[in-house]
Amino acid sequence: SHRRLLLWFISNQMNEVLQIIASLWPIGIGVITLIIVLARMHYNLEALTEKVKVLFDFHNKRKD
Repeated sequence: SHRRLLLWFISNQMNEVLQIIASLWPIGIGVITLIIVLARMHYNLEALTEKVKVLFDFHNKRKD
């Protein structure tokens, strides 16, 4: 009787955990995607900043 109750309780808890995971996985994927997109944007901005700096340096050297 105690064993059956314990097994029922454990399976109930597992079911609840699985339901929570099932309801939260789209949010998790969204957060991971957002982090990846922001990291790539940051990298692209760094590259563009460096290119603009090089262009300005080149332009200023031509004026001198």
